[in-house]
Amino acid sequence: MGINRYFKIKAMTNIFWLKWTYSKLFTITFPIFILFSFVSEDKKQEPIFTVQANLKDVYPFGCALSNQCFYIIECSLYNNTDQRQYFWSLTTCWKDNWFVNRKDIFICNQSCNGNVPKKYSLDSHKKMSFYSVLVNKAKSMDVFKIGFILVKDEELDHHPPEINIYDVIENKKILNKDIYWSNEVNPHEFTDGLFIE
Repeated sequence: MGINRYFKIKAMTNIFWLKWTYSKLFTITFPIFILFSFVSEDKKQEPIFTVQANLKDVYPFGCALSNQCFYIIECSLYNNTDQRQYFWSLTTCWKDNWFVNRKDIFICNQSCNGNVPKKYSLDSHKKMSFYSVLVNKAKSMDVFKIGFILVKDEELDHHPPEINIYDVIENKKILNKDIYWSNEVNPHEFTDGLFIE
């Protein structure tokens, strides 16, 4: 009888010890797991590129230069990664990689017979700036955004010539794929040559 009691007490002691050990282990590891989850989630949310759009000048509807409203704009592409990034655009009409989220505003693009695909590189944590004219066919001066369509290095590199960069860009636009949007641009915030950031 005494032996059975001894084994019962020992078994209960072992169970208690195991519960205490697992409880302590859970108490220590669970916060660490949560911490690493947040860290990994932050890393996942970091985009490859950031686009910043700034108005440099505004010519309203009916001004002396044009019978349409147009803007001079700077679009800056930032590489947020620790590595050099590559993308494809065109030698002359680089603006084909960019578009506005409103149909009544478009980027003024010149035609060129010598326009061919070109691979560009952007160093880590550096920016590349583009300047263009935006034409506003509407009289309203509502806010808008500018999107950059990323044509990745491997999508055109070492591929047969029948792969057309224009088709790649248009398909990405339709599928809303690999597009990096700028901040909202509000023409009303541009006053007397000063853009309020």
